[in-house]
Amino acid sequence: MQVVSGYDVEGLLSGHELVGVSASASGTDYGTYSSEVLGKAVILDGQEDVTQNYVITKTASELKIDKRDITIKANSDTFVYNNANRTVSGYTTENLVSGHSISGVSASRTEKNVNNYPVVVQGTAIIQDADGNIVTGNYNIGKQEGMLTITPASIALSITGKSDTKTYNGEEQSLGGYDVVGLLGGHTLEGITAQGAGTDFGDYAVKVLGTPVVMDGDVAVTKNYVIAKNDGTLSIEKKELTVTANSDETLVYNGQEQTVSGYKVEGLIDGHTLSGLSASRTETAAASYSISVEGVAAIADSNGDVTGNYEIKTQPGNMLIAAKEVNIAADNKVIGFGDAMPELSATVSGWDGDLNEIGYTLS
Repeated sequence: MQVVSGYDVEGLLSGHELVGVSASASGTDYGTYSSEVLGKAVILDGQEDVTQNYVITKTASELKIDKRDITIKANSDTFVYNNANRTVSGYTTENLVSGHSISGVSASRTEKNVNNYPVVVQGTAIIQDADGNIVTGNYNIGKQEGMLTITPASIALSITGKSDTKTYNGEEQSLGGYDVVGLLGGHTLEGITAQGAGTDFGDYAVKVLGTPVVMDGDVAVTKNYVIAKNDGTLSIEKKELTVTANSDETLVYNGQEQTVSGYKVEGLIDGHTLSGLSASRTETAAASYSISVEGVAAIADSNGDVTGNYEIKTQPGNMLIAAKEVNIAADNKVIGFGDAMPELSATVSGWDGDLNEIGYTLS
């Protein structure tokens, strides 16, 4: 309860005193309460009553109790995006009378993605005093929104072009695709490709192209990621090529020079040509000989030199001249007693050359 008491006097001469009256008003709830001047007014000059010298007017006043202003404020909070729902709920009140309680209202909001979301106070407020009496009418009730703020995260996302190793084949070879590290569950990556291509021996970048966009269903959530794009590597290795000198192990000594020449090539791509090499050996005597591949290899296709795309290895061949078999058989001779020794002779087979080249004796 609130009380106002007392009165104001106008027109009273100096030294005079007004007694015999009072004025008071009291109230609790919102409204206007009259304060009447009660009693019989007596004016004294010292001990002498001089009331008859005054025309006294009593005027009532008012006790006015205004509504109390209160504000119901929805709660606010800030979160960092984590791909999960975030909720702000509840409210606070300002200027509510101690012992009074408020019901009938709520404030809550749940969101997931980065933004500022107003949290609105919903419902109709009911205010009760400590005795359970409804005193809502004594308040001017204001509602104030809160804010659910979800700020961008800084999730590291790495997009790396694929890497692979291929062997030179004379044609352009390509590699596409990419690997992703750091993408949260349920998110998808759009807007990019990765491609690299090359023909000759060497390393080629598989570049990530385009502008990455991360989606959570139909919602773009790219701002929550710190995205790094990294090149992959397409490595084209040299093709192995083996040049092997020809071999011949069927030769037989014939007293003449004999030659083995030429080579075989393994690993040369169709349409490519090899030049600059030779392999040859000429010998007479019976023995085994190594035949080396000599020179500097040059390989070309229809557009020019491609030697650098090959890993060239050489292998020796073998030349074997076998010893020739020669049979020498002494001829039979008949001699009579006392006759002179006839000239001895032999029959040579398997030799077509000069018999003087064959060293043998008869006795």
